[in-house]
Amino acid sequence: MVALTIDTEAHPPKLLLIRGQAELDVVDGLPNEYLQMNGTYQMTPEQRVDWEAQVRSLYDGMVRIVVTPTWAKRK
Repeated sequence: MVALTIDTEAHPPKLLLIRGQAELDVVDGLPNEYLQMNGTYQMTPEQRVDWEAQVRSLYDGMVRIVVTPTWAKRK
């Protein structure tokens, strides 16, 4: 069981409160979500290819934390 809070940096903050069950999901290689979330940085296409190759060389796999909410509230 876990409790998770997600907020913003802007004032006033916007919050998402979640309670639920967490499971660990072992992933071979890199999860697509990891590559997508890091795609927001300003990179040229060539830099992106180099960055992804470097990251793939660092990790054989990762663990994804999957939260199934039993309760949630937005503030």
